[in-house]
Amino acid sequence: MNRNEVLLSAIKKTEEELNKDINLVISEKCKGKGAEEISNFLNLLFEAPPEETGGQNAITGFYFQLLCTLYYLAEVIEGKWDYIILELHQDIIVGNDSAIKFIQVKSQVLQDREPIVPVTETNLYLGWIQKLLYMAKFFPKGQGVQTQFELITNYMIKNSPKVKMEHYLYNDKFELEIDDKDDLLKKVIEYEDRGVIEGFNFENDCNESIKDLLSRFSINPKAINPSDFNDFFATVSYKLGKLINKSAGVPLEDLNFLLGELCYRCNHTTEGSLLAIEKEEANELLQILKKRASQNLKGFFENNNNDSLIDEIITNFSDEFSELQNPNLMGQLQDEFESFRCELKRWANEDISVVEMVHRYLEGKSFSLKHQNIPPLKLRTKLTEIFKTFFLLNLLFDKELKVSTKFKGMLIKESEKKYISIVGLEMGQTIEEGIEKLSLILDKTSKDEKIILLMQGAPHTIFQGPYDDDFDEPETYSINQIMEPYMEEMEKGKSLNEVDWLWTLVPGAKLIGILKKVGKHPDITTFKGAVKEKWQLLL
Repeated sequence: MNRNEVLLSAIKKTEEELNKDINLVISEKCKGKGAEEISNFLNLLFEAPPEETGGQNAITGFYFQLLCTLYYLAEVIEGKWDYIILELHQDIIVGNDSAIKFIQVKSQVLQDREPIVPVTETNLYLGWIQKLLYMAKFFPKGQGVQTQFELITNYMIKNSPKVKMEHYLYNDKFELEIDDKDDLLKKVIEYEDRGVIEGFNFENDCNESIKDLLSRFSINPKAINPSDFNDFFATVSYKLGKLINKSAGVPLEDLNFLLGELCYRCNHTTEGSLLAIEKEEANELLQILKKRASQNLKGFFENNNNDSLIDEIITNFSDEFSELQNPNLMGQLQDEFESFRCELKRWANEDISVVEMVHRYLEGKSFSLKHQNIPPLKLRTKLTEIFKTFFLLNLLFDKELKVSTKFKGMLIKESEKKYISIVGLEMGQTIEEGIEKLSLILDKTSKDEKIILLMQGAPHTIFQGPYDDDFDEPETYSINQIMEPYMEEMEKGKSLNEVDWLWTLVPGAKLIGILKKVGKHPDITTFKGAVKEKWQLLL
């Protein structure tokens, strides 16, 4: 047998080990039924509020687990892993020649679940971690396979007064340095017999200490907000959609179809009660998605082609200045537009597509199910707002700004010393509503992204769109509450009370409004000087 076959056979389970509730779901609701019928069944369950019964809770939890499976299925197709295994008693396993990751998915499924739970109110160290680390027995140290351990939750586990554990959140490199006095380490050692067979010894059976194993443990919360589960749908949709085309996302009905396919393939055989998918089969599933998407994508690409959209909008934009009385100024301005057109095309085709720019602008995320199919007129309106803002920033910074690819959601222009984000507001929204929207976007950024913003200091956000025109001067507001957990890393040795992190808000309508005055200047150089004088606070 090759290495993958050995790894797969090592972790197969018997039918008796399956979770009884999940076994009931497969046998009564999925086995022998078509993928579409299963998809409809799962979708119905997800939309209907679960009753307080163990069976429905198990099904809803299984739905979340399957979404997590799709996330990792995309990584198999991307080539990060060679196979994925869905165990029907809550575990997911992914692996390749050099590493194997064991994943537990734990979810709270009631509608009134708490998004943040203290560690002492979970079973984190009362069996969950031990059950994960126990899997290292199949691949003891020295066999050339690195084991990794991940807990995925749909809520955030936080420190309790006596147990600090938040440093295990998002331990994506699986190489955390742990002190001997680490609270979680002490707890796991105290309860090391939980979740393992009698007589099991980690050091003897895994050739590693609990401390060493725990350094490769990560807690990865997803879909934390109970009222906005679509965030996780969008993440999975975007991840799979990029495998079809970088501008496309997989619609909800196709995600549910794929979930139905997974359920259909969950069958109990004499070879083991699990669903194992290797690269070849994963790519077959991708082809199914591509086939389903082909009809929808024809219209999508006709309406969302990067180059044609940019040409159309910049042409309309430049036509607004075609009647300038000063031919020299008009020629210089047209040269600026042509240079900007080429730069936009390079950004859109190499870094961030025009559709993704709009999604980031409207919701602060790479892909939004809410705005998956943006009406053509609205798409062009929003792109015009974005491009006009970009154009002014280009003049202001002498083309030293570029669209940042360091951020997964926020639409940000960056230079070596400056980050300027752009957030779109809707008709009549006020600055207070804009601040609330910005706060939600910031809250969802990663720890690394927050620290990048803090390192620059004095961040700026341009509010753009048809917002309430009472907002006509730059304003500042404190972001201490959002950034407080990360300030200590930035301001070592200072009291938090001595640091006041302010965010500057810029009225985008006033920013691009200065373009209307370009005709008053003799040449483009003089106009650039006026722009810099008016908006020097951005420099």
